[in-house]
Amino acid sequence: MEDMIDREVDRLYDIKQEILSVILQLRDNRYRDVLMKRYVDIKTWEQIAVEMNYGWTQVHNLHGSALGAASELIPKE
Repeated sequence: MEDMIDREVDRLYDIKQEILSVILQLRDNRYRDVLMKRYVDIKTWEQIAVEMNYGWTQVHNLHGSALGAASELIPKE
């Protein structure tokens, strides 16, 4: 069981590193900021809105745009 947990932790760490790599390639600072706050810092939408001085709807719109830009950086298999 311990080995299985260790393998899963390693797999999740690798996924987090891949996500971070894509986020850091984004040219728009706002895109990087919203994705880092959400997926690396694990902040709520409300926390992100307050920290970025945006409304909740603006944060969601920005997030959608950031995901679109990030998806273009992910190699297609």
